Amino acid sequence: MAAGAGISPRLLHLIYFNEPFGSSFIEAKASRTRITTTRRGSIAELIDDGTTEFLVETPARVTAAIYCAGNLNRAAIRRRVVNRFSVDRVADDHGSPYRRILG
Repeated sequence: MAAGAGISPRLLHLIYFNEPFGSSFIEAKASRTRITTTRRGSIAELIDDGTTEFLVETPARVTAAIYCAGNLNRAAIRRRVVNRFSVDRVADDHGSPYRRILG
């Protein structure tokens, strides 16, 4: 087996402040990285707990989430971020109020 084979990327991001947006999470998801993070600020809006990432509340839950993260589907992680944050999607979402006003 080649070096690193079978190891998939994971991001353990235990923040203790109210994250305003979380661009690092979007970037990690775009590269199909499995994420385990704490529920702070806007993070709950960016993370699909138990489906494509894990939100944790306690140190014991961190250990369990790290172990379970290997079961998350990396292709689903990528699809979810593309559906929510692609350039086309964001441009459409930001432009639609203006189109309604001008329409």
